[in-house]
Amino acid sequence: MKNQVLETINQRRSVRSFTSEPVQAHDLTAILEAGRWAPSGMNNQPWRFAVVESPDKKNELAGGSSDVLVKSVRDKVFPLGDQTRVLPGHGPVTAVGQEKRFNPFLKGVRL
Repeated sequence: MKNQVLETINQRRSVRSFTSEPVQAHDLTAILEAGRWAPSGMNNQPWRFAVVESPDKKNELAGGSSDVLVKSVRDKVFPLGDQTRVLPGHGPVTAVGQEKRFNPFLKGVRL
């Protein structure tokens, strides 16, 4: 009997050459969903994901820091409104208001 998971792991390949073609929204959602639910110690999924599509913003990230990221979330995401749905990178789709209240990385961030 074949183990599909092991077969997939064994056939995985790293790609170091990319096209300029954007990733389709449905593919990106599936990739993020897989990452959010990947196994972790104590099943706490401590990672965070950010999708950056702007070439200028990608270049800015090279010199970025967590303080810059938190400032960006405060200045760019928080103003979207508490009901705005987001893919937080640590669980299912949630809303900006939920992240403000419960995301430990955003605790103490002035609104």
